[in-house]
Amino acid sequence: MRVGLDVRVVTGRLTGIEAASAQLVAAVAAAGAGNEYVLFGSGPPTPHLRQVLRHPGVVYQPIGAGSDVEWVQLRLPTFVEKCRVELLHSTAFFLPVARTRGWACAKVVSIYDVIFRILPETFRPEVRDHFDRWTAAAATVADHIVVPSQCTARDLAQCYSVPRDRITVVPLGPGPHIRRLDPATARRAARRYVDDGPFMLCVSTVGPRKNHARLLRAYAGLGRVPHRLVLAGLLDRPGDIPRLIRELGLEGRVVLCDHVPDHHLNALINAADIFVYPSLYEGFGMPVLEAMACGVPVAASSTSALPEVVGDAGLLFDPRDTGSMVEALATLVEDRARREQLREAGLRRAPRFVWGTAARQVLDLYGQLHRAAPNSCRSH
Repeated sequence: MRVGLDVRVVTGRLTGIEAASAQLVAAVAAAGAGNEYVLFGSGPPTPHLRQVLRHPGVVYQPIGAGSDVEWVQLRLPTFVEKCRVELLHSTAFFLPVARTRGWACAKVVSIYDVIFRILPETFRPEVRDHFDRWTAAAATVADHIVVPSQCTARDLAQCYSVPRDRITVVPLGPGPHIRRLDPATARRAARRYVDDGPFMLCVSTVGPRKNHARLLRAYAGLGRVPHRLVLAGLLDRPGDIPRLIRELGLEGRVVLCDHVPDHHLNALINAADIFVYPSLYEGFGMPVLEAMACGVPVAASSTSALPEVVGDAGLLFDPRDTGSMVEALATLVEDRARREQLREAGLRRAPRFVWGTAARQVLDLYGQLHRAAPNSCRSH
């Protein structure tokens, strides 16, 4: 079977959905021997994609730059037909809506969340409306939809009236850079960002949904604890965070980092005493999984998909209730035995989420669709 993979979001700097798409493509290419894969991108292949191209049967097809609409709706269908793709998998939200005149193929789309419908106030109106319109279109024309959590499956079915039998939950895995380090090695590497001493870590981009303001207020509510708070992954856009730190009198106790390279991020996670994730909504929550895989005790929001990832391996709090967050953090700061218990629980739970399993699920889905419509991918 010749499979087309839309990799337009796999750019040089991989965070969130981009990282998930990149890892899924790599895992599918590694596990799916016997298929041919055409990777459709907008420019030269990134270093990550060049690694994927080492697998047999994988080729890269650049199809030019353009807006989402131009790229997906106009350019991509032409190359799908030209390359005689039998199944097209868009790894991030959008699919061609119109059928090409000379070729038809099965269509799969990965939709990671519908935050723009659940928390519309956290998006600029034009961005919210763009995602809503084209996600709705993709959900309508897709033969099948891949989502990372039961939460996203429920929200997608409710928001766009998608039958649940057209949705498959494929949990994500941690990044390839994530591995356990011995404490001394982790601390040495982490000194690039934070001085010696205990710290709690939050890895997240900036935005209202990420809930940094409540986290800072909860941290201030802990009083003079020995742990500093490290906010990493801010991508050079800290927003109002520095001002709030000054207002709360937290100068010198909160460390701000912008984009942290993967190998440094792994060390920073390993060196943390506590990992905290206060997001209001996540379609999955990969940073929480990565902390558990490194043996770091987790405190996370009790909303959206995060409880599916955390299970009983972390403390959950109401992300809209600062007092609830304070209580969870205080428990982890003060109770060494509880931290150790959650560290071990996280290490036991994290291996349930691996990219090899995700790839096998996706490949099984490809096979089912191909067998169910053996004559649909053809000239017409």
